[in-house]
Amino acid sequence: MLFKTRVPCRNDLLLKGFCSILLVIWLLLLRSPYLGIWHDSVLYAGQVLADIAPQAFGHDVFFQYGSQAAFTLFPELVAPLVKVGGLGPAFFLLTLVGLLAFCVGSWWLAVRLLPATLAFYGLIALLLLPSAYGADGIFQYLEPFLTGRLLAEPLVLVALAGFFSKRFIVAGAALISACALHPLQALPAVAVLMVVVAGSNRRRWLAGLLTGVGLLCVVALRPGIELLQAMDPIWKAQIAERSPFIFISGADAGYGYYLMCDFFVVGLGVRYASGDLRRCLLAVLFTAAFLLFVSLLLVDLMSLVWPARLQLWRAQWLLHWMAVVILPWLAWSIWSSVAWPRFLLFAVTIFLGFLPGLGHPLLPGGMLLYIAWPWLERHLDLGRWILLVIVLAAALLVGMERILALLPSPAGVPLLFWLSRLADSLLPVFAVLLLPVGIWMWRRLGRPSKLLMLALLMLATGSAAAGWDRRTGAQLGFTGVIAPSLPFGVKMSPEEQVFWVGGVLPVWSVLRRPSYISSAQMAGVVFSREASMEAFRRKDLLHAIDGKGRDCSLVTIGDRAGENCMPDAQALRGLCEQAGGELSYVVVPYALPLKSVGVWQAPQGGGRYTMYSCVEITEVPMQGALQRGGSFQ
Repeated sequence: MLFKTRVPCRNDLLLKGFCSILLVIWLLLLRSPYLGIWHDSVLYAGQVLADIAPQAFGHDVFFQYGSQAAFTLFPELVAPLVKVGGLGPAFFLLTLVGLLAFCVGSWWLAVRLLPATLAFYGLIALLLLPSAYGADGIFQYLEPFLTGRLLAEPLVLVALAGFFSKRFIVAGAALISACALHPLQALPAVAVLMVVVAGSNRRRWLAGLLTGVGLLCVVALRPGIELLQAMDPIWKAQIAERSPFIFISGADAGYGYYLMCDFFVVGLGVRYASGDLRRCLLAVLFTAAFLLFVSLLLVDLMSLVWPARLQLWRAQWLLHWMAVVILPWLAWSIWSSVAWPRFLLFAVTIFLGFLPGLGHPLLPGGMLLYIAWPWLERHLDLGRWILLVIVLAAALLVGMERILALLPSPAGVPLLFWLSRLADSLLPVFAVLLLPVGIWMWRRLGRPSKLLMLALLMLATGSAAAGWDRRTGAQLGFTGVIAPSLPFGVKMSPEEQVFWVGGVLPVWSVLRRPSYISSAQMAGVVFSREASMEAFRRKDLLHAIDGKGRDCSLVTIGDRAGENCMPDAQALRGLCEQAGGELSYVVVPYALPLKSVGVWQAPQGGGRYTMYSCVEITEVPMQGALQRGGSFQ
């Protein structure tokens, strides 16, 4: 039986509760190690710094034409904490708060919709199974870095839980707060609640309130344009190059399989659910399908600007969350109602849908076979068993192939490192297999053994907490310690542009000056045509031929990301000349045979960086510049 008939004593409940909390925290810290301010967190850090010192960033291409900060209160809310504790510590603390808040919000909503035991298993599934959503898995919930998404998503879950618990004031406050922090993440939840209210034939006044909140989310994103304005071909091509996830039709087939698995799980859940769970699943299913279709129609086909900015496909985050959290309950429901061969097909289908990376091409076959199995039982005898064996063998092979493909090549890699990466990749598989064993053992263990298990969980959680902060020396140097007012000994005006080879973060966090261009600064091209045109113009300028005749491109995106070179003296001079006087300084993590204007040693072992002035490099002939700079170091 799934539930014990006897009523446990209070001490047993406390012990079980402590162990459950420790298990959740341990898995959370293992799956989401903190690497610092990276990915989209860099953009949010820049927005906070620009809110603190707007005059220093007014000439940055990311802020000059209006940035994403205009659509969120995140900078205003985080800026006071950064002023007090510094950028690195503030983002570190808020990342941890956001991750823990997500678990709390997930638990409240799960336990409101599911039996308590299965709700806990659903929470464990959220921590173990892939959390990516969007084309090519561009985003994920439980992101290990601070963004508006990380803070808005727990609020969305609290809003849904409050609604189904009939705590409408809590739900409304949480939903409005989520809209204020990240309207794109909150808008699908508004749509879900509108569908639920519209189908309930009661509390019609809530429909008006939710409509108003939804309009606020949309209005918050209004760019001052006509609703039917379309992207011109050049702008659309630039958006597709820098942010291809905006267009659903441009995603690869793996995204389709991944999305298909979410719809499959939630659709099956509707069949077995009742009450609030069924209402919620139906609303999420309808909302996700509708918003994805609208996004495909209005953005991919009609190229309209405002739907592209709304990014309606983000409804998948709620769809995927729901698919994962109900998975243990759904598995139990299917196990209790169908024969074991069909349950095995269900398990294989889920395995193919939640493989590391995106879904596998065999997924549609598994889904069809699961649906058609009752017919096969009536019309085929030996054939259906042969088919089942083939599917199981194929699933095992493709699963191992996918996991091994994610690992580094064993050649030239230390054995222990390779084995640790293999263990990380197989952790969800091991955990899923060991979880039932652990539950079975817990129910049969005596109190001393349970206390020993509690002690082991405390040690494991403490170890995970000690290793959670995995920031590099460069991260700590750029964000963990307040840099001197003049790191390179150069006083720069707010108009002077700096290009730091390796990224935009140190330009903003260390120098507090405009960055000339970087791939990160091009993230908001969908929100402003002027910003897109200017960013791509600057990107195209930053390439030159180095001393070995190679094309040295400093800003690369898309398939070429990571191919950017480290410029030598000739390439650096060419970059400054290409910029035509717009670029004032270049910073590189090494010394060149050129006259530098300053050197900065980053704290915390963050490296040694050299700054060069484009004016001095371009005004002096190349041979003279090399002679004045001395020998290559």
